[in-house]
Amino acid sequence: MRIANISPGPRFLYARGRARLVEPGETVELDLSEAEAESVRQQAEAGLLAVTDPPAGEEKAVRARRPGRGGR
Repeated sequence: MRIANISPGPRFLYARGRARLVEPGETVELDLSEAEAESVRQQAEAGLLAVTDPPAGEEKAVRARRPGRGGR
């Protein structure tokens, strides 16, 4: 889900239990759980966020992996 912060101040969004600060005017693409998506929908209805779906055919962003544990 692609989310843009259209409110005058920063917003905290939770994606998979981790908080993410989104500055005014910033657009992020987040993988949200169902409960988190509902919270974002409510904020969008209140006029604080703009939500768009990624364009059709666009591949999902690759998530960065954590570094390994040193050769285990």
